Amino acid sequence: MAITMSSMAFAANWSKNENNEWRYYDKNGSVITESWAKSNDNWYYVDNNGAIVTDTILEDDDNYYYLDSTGVMIRNSWIKYNDDWYYFGKDGKAYLTKKDEITSSSLKEINGKKYAFDTEGKMLYGWIDASSIAMIDEDDEDGWKEALYYAGDPDDGAITIGWRQISVEDDEESKDYWFFFKPTGKKSLDEKKTINGVTYRFNTEDGHMLSEWAPVATASNIASSSNMTYMNEDGAMVKKGWIWAVPDEDYIQEDYDNDEYSWWYAENSGKIVKNTIKKINGKHYAFDEMGRMLYGLVTTEDGEYVNKSGDTEYIDFTGDQIKESDFEKLYYFSASEEDGSRKDGTVKIELEDDTYNFYFKNNGLAENGYVSKIKKFVKNGIILEAKSDEGKFAGVDAEYDSGYKLNSGNLSYGNEISEGQILINTNGAIVKNKNNVNDGNDVYIFTDKNGVVLYVGDKLKSKKDGSIEIKGKTYEID
Repeated sequence: MAITMSSMAFAANWSKNENNEWRYYDKNGSVITESWAKSNDNWYYVDNNGAIVTDTILEDDDNYYYLDSTGVMIRNSWIKYNDDWYYFGKDGKAYLTKKDEITSSSLKEINGKKYAFDTEGKMLYGWIDASSIAMIDEDDEDGWKEALYYAGDPDDGAITIGWRQISVEDDEESKDYWFFFKPTGKKSLDEKKTINGVTYRFNTEDGHMLSEWAPVATASNIASSSNMTYMNEDGAMVKKGWIWAVPDEDYIQEDYDNDEYSWWYAENSGKIVKNTIKKINGKHYAFDEMGRMLYGLVTTEDGEYVNKSGDTEYIDFTGDQIKESDFEKLYYFSASEEDGSRKDGTVKIELEDDTYNFYFKNNGLAENGYVSKIKKFVKNGIILEAKSDEGKFAGVDAEYDSGYKLNSGNLSYGNEISEGQILINTNGAIVKNKNNVNDGNDVYIFTDKNGVVLYVGDKLKSKKDGSIEIKGKTYEID
């Protein structure tokens, strides 16, 4: 580049004119004009006066060449000219795009990297509109959404392959989005893609990697909130795992506004589990129709799992409200979201008015009726027990006829206890074969061998033979 014309050695066809300027002559001694001329291994171009053209981009037969300050045609080199970069191949021609659009096959590989050039050989950079073979104008804030390729800054230009974080304008905000570019250089617009064994989700319209919540696309490629997935901070889709998160504002607006966190669980497919009881690592958990893990007392209403009626959680009901409710099914999934697993057997549960003993089957369903396994009466899971502040005993609205039958969860105390009811104590056990037993309030009660109440009232005296007559019937006293 620093060599001067006077020091150049030209072939025999070259000579200087009267002005000491180099000219190229044909065999007849005529000056060659507007043509290529060769000296040794270098090519030059002479203008209409026969002068060597220097330091310019030359267009010739729809091809572009660069002639340096000495006029030499540059080959196999990058050249920056008027702030644009060009690459000239071994034949001196600038790499360029001759098709109507940029395709993966039209990208040029140079030193192991791929580049895009326009129809005039200028290297493209930044976001590239493949259809118009042009760079996206920086004033076009939404242009990146349609662009398929990204080629770095003005002094880089290599087509991006693999991951790249790029700052873009979206919804009038500057956002740093991650994109994945395939080996072809094209931006991934796949709804879901597994990369190095990790699954990621992408916006199918503009290609940016989705983070946190994202609805699954249907066959028509329209996102559906009926199935949700969740991505970690690094974009990896959560599969077969727990998620502690606030839902997206487009999913559950109220929870989003209140910054309400919930536990969620993702299937192996990544979809959030919804409206079911699922066994996870040996324990059972309940999820509502939106996918939030439920805890406390859980029931089903119209086929959906819920833990509250209206705005009131069932755990905030009184014991009587629980007993009087008409549940389709009733389960208990621990007292807090820190656990959430389903319980069975005897469980203490704190309700609005008191702490109660509940009993649940092995499948988690609340028991109802007489439970022979524990020999106690249960209503909607609540073990019926006499309250000590009311009396030592309580009469259950039940009956016995070759077996126990519970009619309701109502309990009676003192003189309100009725003959025919079944008597229980403060542990819920049936009180059998009791004679003149004092309930603690000077109300005396008799029961038979099955715990059926025979008498309630003042204390009775026995006959000399030890028997007692109640309403015309004689009962032997043990």
